Amino acid sequence: MAWLVLLSFSALITLPVTGEARPPKRKRAPVGEVVVISLNKGAIVEVNGKKVGTIPLNSPLYLKPGKYSIRVHKRGHTDFDEAVTVTANDMQAVEAELIPFAGVVQVKSNIPGATVAVDGKLLGTTPLDKDIPAGKREFTVQAPGHAPFRQIVDVQPGQPLTVNVVLNVAEAAVADASDDGSILTEWWFWTIIGAVVAGGVTTTVLLLPGTEQVEGDYFAKPIQF
Repeated sequence: MAWLVLLSFSALITLPVTGEARPPKRKRAPVGEVVVISLNKGAIVEVNGKKVGTIPLNSPLYLKPGKYSIRVHKRGHTDFDEAVTVTANDMQAVEAELIPFAGVVQVKSNIPGATVAVDGKLLGTTPLDKDIPAGKREFTVQAPGHAPFRQIVDVQPGQPLTVNVVLNVAEAAVADASDDGSILTEWWFWTIIGAVVAGGVTTTVLLLPGTEQVEGDYFAKPIQF
């Protein structure tokens, strides 16, 4: 009798599972396709503010039905923004035309922190990386104790440009001690110096007239890519 019960229990364990006992497969929600077309290689594509790839995209965008914001942008170019409505099982194309208007400019200098101005407007300090409107622009780079750099640079729209600047140390013109009127040849100058040393004066301000700063040479070599 016991072996009959054991045999029946084993049969129940080995019974195949019928199709009705299996969980039903979930159906995928229907989607629509959006193809983004652009000639601006490397431009960034965003959907609702989230980056989804760069031009050219490897495949269409598969989106659930609804409204979306498509944005395509690239440095030195105008942005493209368009609102699209996605329909299930439907495909639509979006043509993104970006117009170049500025150059992608990098200004480098042998003096880190040198100020950079373009057409008289201060933009920042070196190393600088900015989008600058296309055209002939006057670049001015300055650093304390160095001769300023000025040069007209032709900035091309949508193109990268690197401006390498070498700032030279400014040389001060020292008055010749043998010149008439030189403070170094006056007897009272050395008398005052002696009195300062002997008397222990706290602060002494000494102005040397006739000194001037001589502007040094500069070098800049824009590199076109």
